[in-house]
Parts: sequence; structure tokens; C-alpha cells
Amino acid sequence: MTGGPVGGQRTIAARQRALMRWYRVHGRHHLPWRRRITPYGVLVSEVMLQQTQVDRVIPYWNAWMRRWPTMEAFAGAKRASVIRAWAGLGYNRRAVNLHRAVQEMVSVPSAKKLLAFSAKGGQAHEKEKSMREWVRELQRLPGIGPYTANALLAFAWNLPAPCVDTNVRRVLAYAIYRRPSLMRMPMRRVMEFAACVIPPGRGRDWNYALMDYGALVLTARRTRSVRSSTSDKGRRTERFEGSSRFWRGRIVAVLRSSRRAFTVKELRSRLTTFGEPPSNLRVLSNALVHDGVVTMTNGRYRLPTT
Repeated sequence: MTGGPVGGQRTIAARQRALMRWYRVHGRHHLPWRRRITPYGVLVSEVMLQQTQVDRVIPYWNAWMRRWPTMEAFAGAKRASVIRAWAGLGYNRRAVNLHRAVQEMVSVPSAKKLLAFSAKGGQAHEKEKSMREWVRELQRLPGIGPYTANALLAFAWNLPAPCVDTNVRRVLAYAIYRRPSLMRMPMRRVMEFAACVIPPGRGRDWNYALMDYGALVLTARRTRSVRSSTSDKGRRTERFEGSSRFWRGRIVAVLRSSRRAFTVKELRSRLTTFGEPPSNLRVLSNALVHDGVVTMTNGRYRLPTT
């Protein structure tokens, strides 16, 4: 497996050039968060894209940016409005963490440095020198892990940060390095390999090119490198319908449909339209409270009112 027009080149440098040529012609330049690049827009897109297909995210992202066009506007939104706007994207905790992260970015002094960094710009070498510091700062925000932090640096600020997801790992392994062992290496090592081949000053385009090539050309089906029993982070997948995640989503769906609060007994009655509710319904509801998706007062559950 050589990875088509890119992997067919003889040297890594030639494969880099071939990939960038391919990207200029075939890349997904139409995606709205690539056409209107801001740190906030990139952050929203990256959180939405976690375990959600690109085509499904596009209308959500457009609607989101019309409703909350700036970080300040979104930070002032009510949590219930955020959770309702997230309906259909799944994993409601992502919406809550996104809200909390943006609230910190506009109010906490240390986090506000990130906005100043974005607005100030400056010489490329000054940005690159502080890249590790910014990764650490970003990961202090709710819901932002190593991948999302690097994605912000690369896509919002065009820094040479490696953004390694399943598609990118596959392209690095089979097309750029031609080392299938990268598929089995710890992520830390893969990130080192990924960082070595980022062209100077092209952090954004290079990472997008890797992603697009893996999604459109060098797919998992072509390499047969993705095992059906595990996700890209090595966790075993869980049957969705009837799972705890399924019922957590249904609880939120019931609460979204009404402004009132519900007891566990009332929730159980409403949830019968989706099947037989689980015996641990109270535990699942309390977990949503812990995550900040739901509030509970006097034994009644509802979406947050602030």
C-alpha cells in the first residue's frame, strides 16, 4: 500500500509536495470553518466534529455562528440554550465543556492571554517559540485535550502543531513514511513523527491536507487498518441503543422538550416511549448533573436555567 498519487512518490519530500498539490485541487476548502478562520470558529468546529460526520456538522456550525458569532456572545448564553442548540450532535457534555471553556477564555486573566495571542499576531518564530506553552494553557480549559489544543494552534494560528486523528495516522503510516508500524505506536511517538514533516509556515494547510487525503483517498477500507472492535483511541465500542449513553441522551431529550422539572418517576414515565427505561435511571440523571448538563433541585431534574 503506497497511498495513491502521494505515496507513489520516491522520497518523503516528494510525497509532501505531492500531497500539497493534491490538496490545492481536491481539498475540502468549502468547509465554512476553513473559509472564515477565527480561534472561536475553529474551536466550535473541532468540538462538533468529535465523533460526528463532517456533512452533519456543517449546518450546525453555520447556525451556531449566526446565533453566537463571537466568544463574548456565546459566553453570555444560557446553558439551557446551548444544550438545546446542540440537540442532534450527541455527547451533550461536549456542549457544556465548550461553553465553560469559552467563558474562561473571555473572563479568566490567564485564559485571556490566548485571545491576545490570537489578535496580536506577530512573527512566526515568536509564535512557534511559545507553542508548547500555549498547548499547556489550552489544556487547562474544560474539555480541551491534546488533540484539540494542537488543532487550535494549527488551524486558527497556522503553527506547526501535529494534529493526529485516525485519518492522519493512516496517511502518515502508509503514504508519507510508508511505515505501517505507526498504526501500532503510542500516540506520543506518532506525534513526534507527525511534527517532523510539517512544512515551515504551513501548519494549517498541511494538517488539513493529511486529514482530507485520509478521508477521501487513503481510507480505512483501502488500508484495512482499522479494527471494528476498537475506536481510534483504543477503547472498545459499546452497542449504542439501550446503552447508558443512549439513555443519557434520551433523558436530555425529555428535558429539552419542556421548561418544567421532572422527578425520576416522571422521567421514567416519559422515557417509556423509547423503550424500557433502565433501573439505574437516577444514577444516570445524577451523572448528567455532575457533568453540568442537568440541574437537580428538591429531587427534580431540568436543564440549567443560567
